[in-house]
Amino acid sequence: DIRVPGDTDSVFFGPTARLRLVDGFRKVTGIDTLGFVQDLELGAQLGITAGARVRDEAGRSEELQPEVSVDAAWAGEPLVDVFTRLDAATTARWSGSDVAGYDTRLSARTFVRASEQNTLAAAIRFDAVDEDQDLLRELLLGEDVGLRGYRARQFAGTHRLRLNLENRFDTGLELWTLRFGVVAFFDSAWLGRGSELGRPWTAAGLGLRIGSPPLLGGGVLRIDVAQPLDDVEGEDDGLRVSVSVGQVFGFDR
Repeated sequence: DIRVPGDTDSVFFGPTARLRLVDGFRKVTGIDTLGFVQDLELGAQLGITAGARVRDEAGRSEELQPEVSVDAAWAGEPLVDVFTRLDAATTARWSGSDVAGYDTRLSARTFVRASEQNTLAAAIRFDAVDEDQDLLRELLLGEDVGLRGYRARQFAGTHRLRLNLENRFDTGLELWTLRFGVVAFFDSAWLGRGSELGRPWTAAGLGLRIGSPPLLGGGVLRIDVAQPLDDVEGEDDGLRVSVSVGQVFGFDR
């Protein structure tokens, strides 16, 4: 059974502090974009927000709940043409001595510029959510959330771990304002509830990337054809095509 809360008003108030230590910038091409020079900001940052939330749900007494958010990130070039970024963020609020809800994210991304045309990219990300008072929160998984080869919103849970590996190649081919690239990729993900992540779901495939600074700026048009490597009961296990604007993962996200 899922408890559906009554109409709820909430207001948060509290200060935010942020520290940024910028080591420098690097201008690169071919990491997230095609035919567009990308600025990478290298350095570290830390942000903290601490305060309280007034929560007023119909049929229940008004409550004042402490709430804290912390986020941190580091980006650097540990080796020549190897760019890495680490991110961590969490938000939690309390009802009395109990945690009423939280949202946590940890991620790491690495890009290796093997040549002017070829970039090897890897990303791993963990997410966890929980909510005891407001509407139930769930994390989704499918071709729209980094697991190509499976339909959008195929899976749902409260804990998610995702791994993406890509070999990005800029062909150098241009037509009018369009520039073309190709990608070979492997996706793997786990999704569960509580502390259980469950079994892995995997897929592999090939993709086409189209860049056009006049039309897309620093974005790319992404067309992927993926083959699921695991069977889902009641689903067609054949090739699945996904089309979107933007990389599945990038240096800043």
